[in-house]
Amino acid sequence: MGGEWLLIRCKCGHSFGSQNLHSANCYHCHSNQKLSIIAKFETNSDLALAVSAMNLPKGLHKEFSKKMEIERQKNIKSQSNSGGGGEMMLRIIKISLGDNGNLSLESVINTMMKEGFDNTTAEQIIGQAEMQGLLIRVDSDTWNWLG
Repeated sequence: MGGEWLLIRCKCGHSFGSQNLHSANCYHCHSNQKLSIIAKFETNSDLALAVSAMNLPKGLHKEFSKKMEIERQKNIKSQSNSGGGGEMMLRIIKISLGDNGNLSLESVINTMMKEGFDNTTAEQIIGQAEMQGLLIRVDSDTWNWLG
């Protein structure tokens, strides 16, 4: 179900989610009085994480927030790696190129490790670039940039 998701805080201190403030009731005290919208989310999964975080005991909230931020950063990096497949492939190749316009399998592997790109193999990246006419094989472990 799409739409806007609301993070709501009750006067009793409990937080919960709803798509509509007017029909919302606190699951803890069953009140529908003095409810406050704390935040709005585009997805129910983002709302669920926020509700969990808001209802944690104070001592655990800070630790949980740190872990959630680490996971969020991992997800962002993973999405950028997988979402822009062609763009990421070009980026990996261009970074891997030597001054002479050549690259090796080892240079591509090293670049992939530095960039945290692990959704494919260096061989697949090089093979794809060869098929697109961006690279030509010079010898068994060296390719020349044609792009």
